Amino acid sequence: GVIITAVDPSSDAADKGLRRGDLIISVNRQPVTSSQGLLAAVANARRAGRTSVLLLVKRGRAPEAFIGIDIGTQ
Repeated sequence: GVIITAVDPSSDAADKGLRRGDLIISVNRQPVTSSQGLLAAVANARRAGRTSVLLLVKRGRAPEAFIGIDIGTQ
């Protein structure tokens, strides 16, 4: 997975409750193991015309949770 080191406070990720220290396990049900893999998954979703991605996130001892994040069309 990929550990979140910072979250833009004005982003959809912040609005959805993601925070520093959370672990992103997968993007659109595809495992990610590096920040490069995460960025590539988001870029692939944008190229496919998607405006959001589905993240599987783990926080501490809490159960894993799916969170949909708006990525816009940038």
